[in-house]
Amino acid sequence: MGGFIAGGHAEVGSVTWGILRDPGNILAIRILTAEEEPRVREITGPAIETVHHAYGGNGIIIEVEMPLARAEAWVECVVAFATFADAPRFGLAFASADGIVKKLVSPIAAPLTRFFGPLRPACPEGTAIVLAMVAEPSLAALRDLAAEMGGTVTLEAAEGEGPDQVPLYEYAWGHTHFQAIKADRRHTYLICIFPSHETLETITRVEAELGEELWMHLECVRFAGRPTAQGVPVLLYEGREQLARLTAALERLGCKVANGHTYFLQNGGMKRIDEAQIAFRRETDPFSLLNPGKIAGVDEVAGAEGGAADLPASGWAY
Repeated sequence: MGGFIAGGHAEVGSVTWGILRDPGNILAIRILTAEEEPRVREITGPAIETVHHAYGGNGIIIEVEMPLARAEAWVECVVAFATFADAPRFGLAFASADGIVKKLVSPIAAPLTRFFGPLRPACPEGTAIVLAMVAEPSLAALRDLAAEMGGTVTLEAAEGEGPDQVPLYEYAWGHTHFQAIKADRRHTYLICIFPSHETLETITRVEAELGEELWMHLECVRFAGRPTAQGVPVLLYEGREQLARLTAALERLGCKVANGHTYFLQNGGMKRIDEAQIAFRRETDPFSLLNPGKIAGVDEVAGAEGGAADLPASGWAY
């Protein structure tokens, strides 16, 4: 939990609850400072952002308080579609159906499903899929919506009881890329957020221009309170120039792009570094013992330059 708060942004459940920095998702964080005489401090309210997504550089997280939701009997489903365009169309409609209790909605292009091992029988050759986790009382609504939008439900299983005997989210979010690198270590990824006002149109433009090289993997999320899609597309790495070209193309087509290939906090694009952040770090870690060098230019530690760490990326910190 502490590691997720320290470095996370969004994940399973974000289709319903938004991202971690949304108000109310983290209620309090208790940290231990790295001063000569360590202190325990409890951080609440807006100041939580000085610790969240700071990668442990603003104190050692020892306790986190978060709200809980009702426990559900989750059902894992795979819904197959003849074309990729149909997958995000269904996914966003499903994500926007507030009466359906859901945990995961992940549209994935056909090239990626060949890396899904035991799950492949539920992924017909050449079809795009949507991975979904839905509360059992909402299962009928998922079936109805899938049928209405041209999808075929190819798998239904209780959580963790599918073909791989692991939860379905092991094929979603960052794990989609993990499945691909089992086959070829050259696989890598980019991270982008699609605009909420014309999400499908932007996905269509990106797929049409980049789909051959950038295999589409989307996660339906609530971002700043609005349903949209975050992209974690997978590609075969050919060099920094390729990543820079694809990053520029995604931004030209209407996406915001974060850089997942740097360890400098401000270069990633998901965290604003301001005077308050820097002052808090110097207060809680005056000797720069915690993750030194993570904030470029603040600690007296030389950081690596060049390569993917220098990718131009707009980010989406808000």
